Amino acid sequence: MGGPSFFIHLPRPLSAEAIEHLDARVRREMRHVTRARSSWEFWPAKPGFCQCSVAIVPFSCESAGNGKVSDPIIEDDAITAITQAVGYRPAESLQFTNYCRSDLDGHLLLARFAAFLAAEYEGVADLGGTAPPTGFERLPRIHVPFGICLLEPDAFERWCGHPGFYLEV
Repeated sequence: MGGPSFFIHLPRPLSAEAIEHLDARVRREMRHVTRARSSWEFWPAKPGFCQCSVAIVPFSCESAGNGKVSDPIIEDDAITAITQAVGYRPAESLQFTNYCRSDLDGHLLLARFAAFLAAEYEGVADLGGTAPPTGFERLPRIHVPFGICLLEPDAFERWCGHPGFYLEV
């Protein structure tokens, strides 16, 4: 069965240089990397974790594999709420997926990698229905419109370090 998937919504499209930088980072930090257009499949460098992927997709869409994307999956009202919450309409997204439901340590490893990229590309994490525990949402700069959990990079990194961390599968 599949594992969790989540997004980093970006304020502007990645430039060709930024995409090559992302490619180099994935290849440096992961192993057995394959690239198909704007998506990468890989295994974390530390053995014992499940296969993962990251794909560059238009905002509101998701990866359909081999560099293809789905039709929009986010409703117009939710797009408006996200835009108002973060102060911009995201241009595109990085979609992260861990292919194993039970790979909890791998989920955390992938989330930490994504949190680093969120900060680097000034994006916001969209964890879908995953919501940090009560009290956590009071951290500064966190937005939760339409039941979608959005975290700024600093809050996402803190969530990764929380003992109750999880990603919804």
